[in-house]
Amino acid sequence: MEDQVPSEGKALEQPMHFRAARSRRLYEDVVQQIIELIDSQQLQPGTRLPPEREIAKQISVSRNVLREAFRVLEERGIIISRQGGGRFVRAVDAKIRSTGDSVSTLEVATIVDALEARTLLEGQIVALACQRRTAEEGQRLRELAERGATWQDNVDFHVALANATHNFLLVRMVREQLDLLHELHQRDHYAIPEQGGYLHGDHVAIADAIVARDAPLAQQLLREHLGHTQESLEGIDPSDPSAA
Repeated sequence: MEDQVPSEGKALEQPMHFRAARSRRLYEDVVQQIIELIDSQQLQPGTRLPPEREIAKQISVSRNVLREAFRVLEERGIIISRQGGGRFVRAVDAKIRSTGDSVSTLEVATIVDALEARTLLEGQIVALACQRRTAEEGQRLRELAERGATWQDNVDFHVALANATHNFLLVRMVREQLDLLHELHQRDHYAIPEQGGYLHGDHVAIADAIVARDAPLAQQLLREHLGHTQESLEGIDPSDPSAA
């Protein structure tokens, strides 16, 4: 999924006014100011941000602080950079459900991208876990799958899947993706809040497939599981057979 950004960027209809940064971590204040400008639609999708020097002067921070703020916003998928072209508010694909709130819609777009990446990564993880898991790790997966109600339960299960590969880099990658999704408040974006509870049944099936060392089934179930998560974002009840 590629972001569509005009080559020249949209022109600002009126000048933006930043305030001097507060005494907390300076880059956090800058992040919050840019988010507020997006929320108020002074910065709209596809809009090019003013030059670093101009923003830094208005906010009274160094360009290093400003760049740290941009790093955070880029990691969250709110701002994108174009080599030699400046920074832009990310343009959201038309297929992404609008939440009615600019920043929230941008977060949903990032979550959808993350789910696509997780499908590719964790599909290979479950295959390796089928080959390499120990008896103790299989039992641990079943125990964690039975919990599955809270976000932390979800994190613990998917990290345990990665641990069963015995590859520390895969564990790290899974943790980083889940940390990002936590920062983006993934479950707060479900169209029906209680949908998160339906997903733990997927964990049970995935754990059983790994214990049975059935890699094709585990991969299929993993794809379906993350597909159910995306359906939750789109307002489709994953427990409803008619939604299939």
